[in-house]
Amino acid sequence: MKAPHLAFLVSLLIASPTLAGGDDGTGPFEPIDAQALIDACWEMTDEQRLDVFAAREGILISVLCLEDRIVEQLEALVPPDSLSKEEAAQHLEATRMGYGRLVWMVYNEHRRCPASCGVIYQSAHVSAVARVMEDLLRMIVEQRNRFEF
Repeated sequence: MKAPHLAFLVSLLIASPTLAGGDDGTGPFEPIDAQALIDACWEMTDEQRLDVFAAREGILISVLCLEDRIVEQLEALVPPDSLSKEEAAQHLEATRMGYGRLVWMVYNEHRRCPASCGVIYQSAHVSAVARVMEDLLRMIVEQRNRFEF
């Protein structure tokens, strides 16, 4: 990972509680902008995703960032005795791996696909997982905003 990307990731991790709104109970609630959280995860891999050879890794890094944002938002929404951070992370990893594998099979290992179905489908599974993670993050943030957590 290049230094500017690392610096951006560190700043995102430090700033994420601020982006999450006033869930500490010390001030008025500020609505959370799910799209800002999502955009920040994508912006950190802009350069990688422009390179055909690094695009899949760039998308995966963004997916992992989305998973981290989901865990953070769940922590404020769901009591830890119902779902710990570790359990949430495990569920997200299982979702990424299971859903990603099924999408990989659809595009890269079907009956009409010989040894390779082409480069274009090599990152279809991580892009599909990214959409799932974005949707889940939006749902969680919608609930947090609704109940002002």
